[in-house]
Amino acid sequence: TTYKNQAYPTSFIDSGSNGLFFLTAAIDGIATCTDASSFYCPTSTENLSAVNQGAGGTGSGTVNFSVANADGLFQNSTSTAFSQLAGPNTLSGFDWGLPFFYGRKVYTAIEGRNTPGGVGPYWAY
Repeated sequence: TTYKNQAYPTSFIDSGSNGLFFLTAAIDGIATCTDASSFYCPTSTENLSAVNQGAGGTGSGTVNFSVANADGLFQNSTSTAFSQLAGPNTLSGFDWGLPFFYGRKVYTAIEGRNTPGGVGPYWAY
């Protein structure tokens, strides 16, 4: 993943994370929440983008995403999943969690298995 001209080579797609997790405070100044410090709480929704590149430099794609105020999202008692939930990642890469899957088809290939897209492992979208 490349974000704001900074490469994050340890980024990954992760359906098990409930949000998008990446370090942005130093770049964008997006504040973390006081109530839930594991999430971001911008004063207004931030519309951002990053570019993912395949292993070995094969293929790339721009990912547009938004970061909303997590405290505000959590006040909606009828929702249990949020497309704009994000927080800081203590690692040096992007954790493209559950919101990454919303609005796009994501494919996975198991290691060593033949697929129409080639031999796995890979993620494609």
